[in-house]
Amino acid sequence: MAQAATTNCAKATEVAGKLVLFIGTECRTWSIADFASAARNARAMGVDTISPKRLDGGIRWYGDVGRLREERAAVLAEGCGYLPFAYCYGPRFGDAQIADECQLLAEMMAANDGSVCADMEVEWNGRVAEAQRFAALMRPVAGLLYLTSWSDPYQQNWSGVTRALAPCVNAWVPQQYTNWLATQETQLTTLGETCIQPAFDLTGEFGANDPFALAQQARARGHTTLWLWEYQPALRNPNLTRSIAAAMGNPLPSGAPVTLPAPQRPPRQRLYTVRAGDTLSAIATRLNLPNWYADLYLPNRSAIEAAAQAHGRPSSENGALIYPGEALKY
Repeated sequence: MAQAATTNCAKATEVAGKLVLFIGTECRTWSIADFASAARNARAMGVDTISPKRLDGGIRWYGDVGRLREERAAVLAEGCGYLPFAYCYGPRFGDAQIADECQLLAEMMAANDGSVCADMEVEWNGRVAEAQRFAALMRPVAGLLYLTSWSDPYQQNWSGVTRALAPCVNAWVPQQYTNWLATQETQLTTLGETCIQPAFDLTGEFGANDPFALAQQARARGHTTLWLWEYQPALRNPNLTRSIAAAMGNPLPSGAPVTLPAPQRPPRQRLYTVRAGDTLSAIATRLNLPNWYADLYLPNRSAIEAAAQAHGRPSSENGALIYPGEALKY
């Protein structure tokens, strides 16, 4: 992989297409028919490829390789590409976790005609040695590795991490989830990365955000592939997704519906307001939640990290730093 990382950008674009749509945790328990339905909806919105989350650390959401191949076949049958992604916790759980995640990424690549996306975020902040270990394990693997992570590597202490991962990454997918983050792209190019496929958020969850204008800007910068976060917001506002597809030069399939079926109403979200002296583990105990990291930190990660940065810290240190007044979803 890495031996051709710098020359495989054209191939990475060809495999992904012009527009990729992430699918998050809702797909954990999907049937094969659900994947086929998502592919049809994606194509009706002008999306070329779906990227569902199929691995969470060392946990295979797909069960086994045969099932992953079935999902891929069902999606391809709808005329849509399939490029699964994995969330990698790596350093949070040590070298054995890194080795396990690399092995599973290789397994997914082999089952998916040689392509996979890794999502690497706060757990890797400043962990250069661990990033070097990851790259050494992934470099011999044949295929294309897309990596989605921060758009502002300097602020996230990712300069050394980015350089360490570069030998095994074929395409960088920076999460430009706000207007400001989209202005930080030169941080990656300054670090030597040239194969960039920006990812935009379809909501304003992370701050001021105009995904259509950002898509136009990305096209003007010469980017040939964009990624969108994510499926449920796309279903709620299919015309926005179509507009972005059109900005990328993707014609809509003939006979595409004007609107798509609305998703099922999600469960009512509950909120907890952080008090002085709270910790995530104590809050989890108070709320009878079994796992503070999975039940509180991960669903609120973006807000927790933003709050830490607003208080002058580079990160929340994986949820160790929370502040009174923060509203946590659970």
